[in-house]
Amino acid sequence: MPSIVRRAALLGFVVALTGNTGPALTGQWGAPGANLIVGADGARIEQECAGGSFASATPGADGRFTAKGRYESYGPGPQRADETAAANATFEGRLQGDTLRLTIRPANGTPQQLTLLRGKRAKLIRCY
Repeated sequence: MPSIVRRAALLGFVVALTGNTGPALTGQWGAPGANLIVGADGARIEQECAGGSFASATPGADGRFTAKGRYESYGPGPQRADETAAANATFEGRLQGDTLRLTIRPANGTPQQLTLLRGKRAKLIRCY
């Protein structure tokens, strides 16, 4: 087998093993009233009156991803001991360059959409 054919076959094998994935989400993302910190083992979102986390996600070739996690809204004043904990949520995103459009779908709440920018950090004014 000629060398070039072997290399092409090896490259095809490596691509098949790694799958067709898009760019990494890792890093700091910000939007008015929200910060998203993404690491190798997951992500944490902080908002003025809410917060949550989701498992690590890798965007596909089209920049889209879906991840399961937890999301919780906060109110002013002390939290009651019998208040419900964070609810299950689905996080759906689409990465285009340095812009991430994220939709948070809590199981017990209204979905919300954020447009976050890579490398930005928002100043949060907490409601609690």
